[in-house]
Amino acid sequence: MKNHKIYTNISLLFVMLFVLVSVITIPLVIKQITVFQLDTIYSNIDKKAETLDIIYEKGKSKNDFIAITQQTINNTLDDVGYLSIIDWTGNYVSYPDITIVGEAVPDSKTNDFNGDINGEKLYNRFFTYFNGLKEGVNKEIINLRPIKDSDLIVVYTLNFAKVITDINPIKENTYLTFLLLGFLMLLILVLIIRLTSYYSEKKLDQKLLNLEANSQNLSKLNESITLYQERIAKEQEAVKVENNESTSSDEVSKQRILTYVRNELVSILVTDIAYIYVENTITYLIRKDGKMATSGDSLDKIFSVLDKRLFFKTNRQFIVCITAIKKITKFENNKLKLQVDPKSEIDIIIGKNKASAFKQWLDM
Repeated sequence: MKNHKIYTNISLLFVMLFVLVSVITIPLVIKQITVFQLDTIYSNIDKKAETLDIIYEKGKSKNDFIAITQQTINNTLDDVGYLSIIDWTGNYVSYPDITIVGEAVPDSKTNDFNGDINGEKLYNRFFTYFNGLKEGVNKEIINLRPIKDSDLIVVYTLNFAKVITDINPIKENTYLTFLLLGFLMLLILVLIIRLTSYYSEKKLDQKLLNLEANSQNLSKLNESITLYQERIAKEQEAVKVENNESTSSDEVSKQRILTYVRNELVSILVTDIAYIYVENTITYLIRKDGKMATSGDSLDKIFSVLDKRLFFKTNRQFIVCITAIKKITKFENNKLKLQVDPKSEIDIIIGKNKASAFKQWLDM
């Protein structure tokens, strides 16, 4: 790459931005995953508690209900969430570990939630921002649900250590996903930069080639102007103007044009004309010495009597003499611009459609 420093800087900037976005986004993503998990866990525990309500409502005796419940919740102590039952004294009458039955519920393990319990509330109570458990949190009672028409209460206990164990693989996968996504995006960015650079450099190289070609063409045009001017000069030297007697009146009229200078009718030699142009319906003749004259004839009429070897009609406004052209430069959209002496206040432009005719005029 020619501009490897630019590409490196863009890539580094992308990496920095991606890391910054990841630092902000990943904890939020993991939080939402954890909240969803807690919502699901609590919902499952709550459904089990509703089932116990239904069992009791079927008319089971208290002892039978406790026995059935003990069978249901037995060996669920290692689950992510489990149920137990206490009586009005606060002692366990049913617990996943039967050896705990009869013991009192620790006060430190009771938590009071106002309103409905959901994953968001559980997260805010028990988790830090980066999804670690708050200090001292392990298994926590998260809700108490009285059984209708009895002195029994269903206790919801959440095994937060188990929640973290379940969340950690998801957490690791989230980091891995972001890492792979960042690498993929960086790869795509580098590829886009490389392709953009390739086409930009190719386009620039093409422009340089076109510029060089145009420059060579202009050089050839200017060389042709010089050669043509030299040839015309030699031909004019070789022509003997002394044979006026043998020259017809028509030929004489072609060598001179009647013009007006300060309202005075003046005849000027065609060979003295540098260029002719029309402005505001007036035809102006500029001589090689810079003096100006006007004519009542149209541009086309004057051009019809001029020597086509010496004069070229560049457009509907200008006729220029070969000897007045000093330089040819490129103009917009493949047009040509002539620099003449004496200098013209109006740009002399040859359109791209007439450029080929101009080159033929120069024998190119």
